[in-house]
Amino acid sequence: MPKAKTKKICKKVPKEITEYPNANNILYTDGNRSYYYTVIQEGLYPQPPVLAYTQGKNKYKIPDCYCIETTWGRGENKRTIKCSINYIEGKPFFKIMYGGNFSEEVHSNTSSTAAANAVIKKLFPNNEKTLISGVHVFGIHLETLRKARENCCPPLRKLRSLKSIEFCSKSTILKRQQKFGYQLKQYIQDEGVNFYGENQVVLKKVSYNVSNMDFQINYETRHDKENEEKLTLMVEAIDKNYIPREGYRALAAIESNLEREWAVSDQKHKITKNMNRKIPITIINIPTSPVQDELIFAENSDIFDPEVIEGIHNIKNGGYRSVKDILSYIVPVHILNGILDTNDPIIHLRISGNGRNVGRKIKHVMVTIAILNDIQNIYKPDYHYTVVLFPGVEKYELFEVIMAPFIQELDDLKNYGLKINEIIWKFEFYFSSDWKFLAICLGFNSPNSNFFCL
Repeated sequence: MPKAKTKKICKKVPKEITEYPNANNILYTDGNRSYYYTVIQEGLYPQPPVLAYTQGKNKYKIPDCYCIETTWGRGENKRTIKCSINYIEGKPFFKIMYGGNFSEEVHSNTSSTAAANAVIKKLFPNNEKTLISGVHVFGIHLETLRKARENCCPPLRKLRSLKSIEFCSKSTILKRQQKFGYQLKQYIQDEGVNFYGENQVVLKKVSYNVSNMDFQINYETRHDKENEEKLTLMVEAIDKNYIPREGYRALAAIESNLEREWAVSDQKHKITKNMNRKIPITIINIPTSPVQDELIFAENSDIFDPEVIEGIHNIKNGGYRSVKDILSYIVPVHILNGILDTNDPIIHLRISGNGRNVGRKIKHVMVTIAILNDIQNIYKPDYHYTVVLFPGVEKYELFEVIMAPFIQELDDLKNYGLKINEIIWKFEFYFSSDWKFLAICLGFNSPNSNFFCL
């Protein structure tokens, strides 16, 4: 009886082809699919109990501060992505960047596979059933990197003398600082177990000096909300204390713990844009006449530069902010602070106005409002809100044009109130000014005129 032929089954053994750490490239193949990795940041394993593991039977350790580029596929299906893992509040956060210059990203705080499948749907939207292993995409399974992190890999790199830091480029200094920081963090976590047991040692910041060069490493991951709140407080402090931009930049250069000037400036622009959306400024044309141009300057003006004088004469606009917009913004804050009572929705609104010389005796007119219910802050200038501002003199013909929208809004508030968060607020108005401003608003002539009262 002839022998039955047995079919040989060749088991496909995964392979890692690399010269790491002499080269940062790793080729991994399991017989079905190949992955080409470029190690950007090796990362390290956190200490238990923070250290997390992948799901499934293999239970790979998940590194921290880890970044790698992964390429797979052939022809039109070839794709390259950048993967990173960082622990945030003790849990791994998986992020994948893709597209041109890695400008787009997906992320997950549950598993690497969730992030990998999310990016697959973005890269191959027509193949909804396509799935991929998150462990392979992130290279978590790579034995070469595991040995390197655990210092089990024999030294392949020959010891060589390092160039003195004074002769190194900025990029070399930065790379040394980063590598030193990662290894120092690993060492602190390893040794911390001997002193604090199961309590996790968290390294936040390190300062050191090499050849009279100061270095600082910040390990903290600051949340966007926390960082934005701090920058907002910085902007407030700079504005209230009149700190110039160049002055703050000089201080930040001396004290490295201060936020960079560009970050503070960006936050200031962000706040300005946000306020312009909530309370926009309307430009109003100022009616001009030769007499008006002459009256813009106060008596005995010390401006003699003809270019400056011409520039001031060319100012033909005034600014106006809606009273309703201002009230809609500040009333909810006053409710939270207990200044206004929703059970008694009455706002005592003070309107103030006056003309004054600004700078080199250039006349301006300003009208402000204030909420008298806020008794504690009624005398503080920060709680008086500018409604009308224009260069010119106190004159009835000007007021009639510039303050027309303001008067209309006051009339609406008096007759119909203002609805804010489903509550209709009623208003009691109070007017505050000097005698001259009040007389002009009422249409009276000056006291020394032939006919004082019209």
